[in-house]
Amino acid sequence: MCITFRKDITGLARAPRIINTGTSAGKPLGNPRDKMIQRKIIESGFRLLEEGIEDMTIINI
Repeated sequence: MCITFRKDITGLARAPRIINTGTSAGKPLGNPRDKMIQRKIIESGFRLLEEGIEDMTIINI
Protein backbone atom coordinates (compact mmCIF):
# COMPACT_ATOMS: atom_id res chain seq x y z
CA MET A 1 0.00 0.00 0.00
CA CYS A 2 1.13 3.53 -0.77
CA ILE A 3 0.03 6.67 1.06
CA THR A 4 0.59 9.61 -1.24
CA PHE A 5 -0.30 13.17 -2.11
CA ARG A 6 0.41 12.53 -5.84
CA LYS A 7 -1.79 9.70 -7.08
CA ASP A 8 -0.85 10.45 -10.69
CA ILE A 9 2.79 9.53 -10.03
CA THR A 10 2.13 6.76 -7.52
CA GLY A 11 -0.38 5.19 -9.89
CA LEU A 12 2.44 4.59 -12.37
CA ALA A 13 3.94 2.11 -9.89
CA ARG A 14 0.65 0.12 -10.03
CA ALA A 15 0.60 -0.50 -6.28
CA PRO A 16 -2.42 -2.68 -5.46
CA ARG A 17 -3.68 -0.17 -2.88
CA ILE A 18 -3.18 3.59 -2.92
CA ILE A 19 -4.47 6.15 -0.43
CA ASN A 20 -4.47 9.63 -1.93
CA THR A 21 -4.50 12.16 0.89
CA GLY A 22 -4.42 15.35 -1.16
CA THR A 23 -2.06 16.88 1.39
CA SER A 24 0.90 19.12 0.59
CA ALA A 25 4.31 17.83 -0.47
CA GLY A 26 6.24 16.13 2.30
CA LYS A 27 3.16 15.61 4.48
CA PRO A 28 1.39 12.44 3.26
CA LEU A 29 -0.12 11.98 6.73
CA GLY A 30 -1.15 15.62 7.10
CA ASN A 31 0.22 18.36 9.29
CA PRO A 32 2.20 17.58 12.44
CA ARG A 33 -0.01 17.02 15.49
CA ASP A 34 -3.20 16.83 13.39
CA LYS A 35 -4.27 13.64 15.12
CA MET A 36 -7.77 13.57 13.63
CA ILE A 37 -6.56 13.54 10.00
CA GLN A 38 -3.65 11.21 10.78
CA ARG A 39 -6.01 8.72 12.46
CA LYS A 40 -8.43 8.91 9.53
CA ILE A 41 -5.64 8.15 7.04
CA ILE A 42 -4.21 5.24 9.06
CA GLU A 43 -7.64 3.72 9.76
CA SER A 44 -8.51 4.00 6.05
CA GLY A 45 -5.31 2.12 5.29
CA PHE A 46 -6.21 -0.69 7.69
CA ARG A 47 -9.70 -0.98 6.16
CA LEU A 48 -8.22 -1.06 2.68
CA LEU A 49 -5.83 -3.86 3.71
CA GLU A 50 -8.78 -5.95 4.89
CA GLU A 51 -10.53 -5.78 1.51
CA GLY A 52 -9.99 -8.36 -1.20
CA ILE A 53 -8.24 -6.50 -4.00
CA GLU A 54 -8.50 -7.70 -7.59
CA ASP A 55 -6.71 -4.79 -9.24
CA MET A 56 -5.26 -1.43 -8.29
CA THR A 57 -7.56 0.40 -5.87
CA ILE A 58 -7.25 4.12 -5.15
CA ILE A 59 -9.16 5.85 -2.38
CA ASN A 60 -9.22 9.60 -1.90
CA ILE A 61 -9.34 11.05 1.58
